[in-house]
Amino acid sequence: MLREAGRENLTVTLPTADAIPGMVESATLFAEHAKAAGITIRLETVPADTYFTEVVGTAPLSHIGWWNYSLDYFYGQTMTSDSPSNDSGWRRPAWDATFAAARAEMNQERRRQLYFELQEELWNEGGYILHSFAKRPDVAHVRVQGVRDGVPGTDDWANFTTTWLAE
Repeated sequence: MLREAGRENLTVTLPTADAIPGMVESATLFAEHAKAAGITIRLETVPADTYFTEVVGTAPLSHIGWWNYSLDYFYGQTMTSDSPSNDSGWRRPAWDATFAAARAEMNQERRRQLYFELQEELWNEGGYILHSFAKRPDVAHVRVQGVRDGVPGTDDWANFTTTWLAE
């Protein structure tokens, strides 16, 4: 694929920072896996206190994390031209119009079709590379037993149906 695109032996720089637990480690793993696809990723560690203000949204490639929000919320926060966290720089007025129509559509089948079209365009042309969905531990006092790790933003996260208080 890279050869066909004229990008054989592609080398890119990925800024990262110790801004979120596991961020540098996940960038390192991502770079290792990309190497198997013929892509060299040079990691550039930058200060954590300026990463989100000076790198994200300005560097050609950046490394961020999002929770598993509902699709509607995620698109509204990250994908519309005027969204507050448009980290990938995705700005397409026609896409914005389809998203607004999908949000307003009352017919479930038509709404599903509109969201499918939005997802398909992002899959084919969007700016995100999703390499993982991390589980995060829920922390509790030693007497609280049975706490499970979960993926933030899902029904499994902060689900305490299996917990109990030990004597």
